Amino acid sequence: MEIFKYKKPLSLMSKSKRFGLLSVTVLIFALGLIIGKGFNYGIDFAGGTLIQVQYEGDAPIKEVRKALEMGAVDTLLLSDALRQYKIDVICPSCGYSGKMIVKDLENIKCPKCSSPLNIKEKHDIIEEYSEMAKQTSTKVEIISRETEEGETLLKAFGGIAGILRYRID
Repeated sequence: MEIFKYKKPLSLMSKSKRFGLLSVTVLIFALGLIIGKGFNYGIDFAGGTLIQVQYEGDAPIKEVRKALEMGAVDTLLLSDALRQYKIDVICPSCGYSGKMIVKDLENIKCPKCSSPLNIKEKHDIIEEYSEMAKQTSTKVEIISRETEEGETLLKAFGGIAGILRYRID
């Protein structure tokens, strides 16, 4: 059984020099691109919905802490640029004592008398939240600011966010 019936033979070898020259030209062009631009090993997928939001004010540290304590956070997202500290302070002038979350450990003033405060204890927020996450079997992802996602996390959410297991009010 024949599907195609050719009476005239195809003369492919007569065109071999043309196809060989075309192949060499494409190969040289491809090598030129590889040498000039190099390889891009990244895989870029763009799909779904991208929503850009900006968080007004400070990072939602208290809200995330509450959700962590409830065990509602499945994945905790922390920026590596999140440099905040939870400190216990005491004022030598007026006797004020309390806990604060600050970005800078220098020049901390008393809210009552504006005198410099003494720091009794200090805890890095990243370390504290990572420890809390361990207790509730929450996955922790520290995201570099050098990535687009890390920059968005820092700008939009103040460097801290959580993916919840269930909805909380």
